[in-house]
Amino acid sequence: MATSRRRVEFERRILAQHSRVSQSVSTFSDNDPQASLYKQYLQKCCQWPFYGAAFFHGSLATKTFRLPTQVKIHRKAHVPVNIAVNTSGFHLISLETNSVITSLSYDSVDWDASAEKHCVQLSRSDKTLHVQIKTRMAGLFSSLVSRMSEQYLQRSHGNTSTTTSTAHTQND
Repeated sequence: MATSRRRVEFERRILAQHSRVSQSVSTFSDNDPQASLYKQYLQKCCQWPFYGAAFFHGSLATKTFRLPTQVKIHRKAHVPVNIAVNTSGFHLISLETNSVITSLSYDSVDWDASAEKHCVQLSRSDKTLHVQIKTRMAGLFSSLVSRMSEQYLQRSHGNTSTTTSTAHTQND
């Protein structure tokens, strides 16, 4: 949206919504039970590993995956998942059980995304993990992960030269 012609309208809508929410929040007092419940709810949400994530819907191809042995999922050809991407890494969430399958930091996993094949692959060099996820959003995933992993590595290591994570997009 930032580069589109509708940018001004988009910015105006965001600012108007922010103003509306800010005004309603400022009317809460410390003794307001509703405000206390909102705050407790947000504190609980902040504890989730996928808080603040962008979610990408996909299908985990079980023929091509290897997960840590403590992870249990049903053996079917494809398991519907969400890939949550935030500043701490990747989080695979089963849509069947609504549970986190695994969470991976950017410096612990190699990733590859192919927009043409609609595919995302996550793996570790020690071969304890290898997953392939089919998603139509592989190109968008790749763009977001490139930026997020760079921020993560700068925050973690102070620079990007000491990374063990690889990030690239195939254009087959």
